[in-house]
This record gives sequence, structure tokens and C-alpha cells, in this order.
Amino acid sequence: MHKYVLSSLVMLFLNLSVYAQSQGSKSNRGNQKEAMNSLVAALELDELQESEFKNVIQQSMKQRRSLRDQDLAQNEKRESLQTISLTENEEVSKVLNEDQYKEFLLLKKEMREKAMKQRNGGGKKRN
Repeated sequence: MHKYVLSSLVMLFLNLSVYAQSQGSKSNRGNQKEAMNSLVAALELDELQESEFKNVIQQSMKQRRSLRDQDLAQNEKRESLQTISLTENEEVSKVLNEDQYKEFLLLKKEMREKAMKQRNGGGKKRN
């Protein structure tokens, strides 16, 4: 179950990135929706939480998309992304209960680690 949740979370964020790059093609919208629904189910959100959670994530996505379009140095983008992520975490913590929030952070961390491994060729160090 945990691997399914992690896979769903990874798919959510990867699809969100693809979604932003493709400017909203219908097939990516479907994948994004499926990933978000899997995450909502994994965190066992009620209807109110689900609505608020999705709003927070969508706002963060918009900010990340906007940042991609800006002509900034890599370190400036990284700092801005960190700020967006911290704000997202703060807003999500207001929506979720303590256990759900801990699970969200755990899944987010695992997703980030898995994405880094994929970017670095399966965990191999680059020369």
C-alpha cells in the first residue's frame, strides 16, 4: 500500500510538471486528476479537506509554472522553489490533521528522493 501511495504521489508531481509543460493537454489532465485522487485517498481526506488540499496544491503548481517561465539564475529558482514548497507545507498543515500531515511529508520526501534517483540515472553518481 505504501509503495502504491508513493507511486501515486510521484505520478502526481511528475504529471503536474508535464501538465505545465504541455499547457494542459487533455491526456495529462486525466493523469493529473488520477494522481491527485490517489493522493487524496492515501491521505484519507474528507470532502472539505480534499477541496482545500487541492486548492493549495493547484496554487503551488501555478507558482511553480510561473517561476519556470521567468528568466532567473538557477540558485534564484531553487530558492523560490524552496519558498513555494515551505508555503505549500504550511498551508497543507492547516488542512490536514497531524497524522495526515506527517504522512504527506513522508510521501513528499520519498517522492523527491525517487525523482532525484531517476534524474541521476538510477542513483548512479555522475562524473
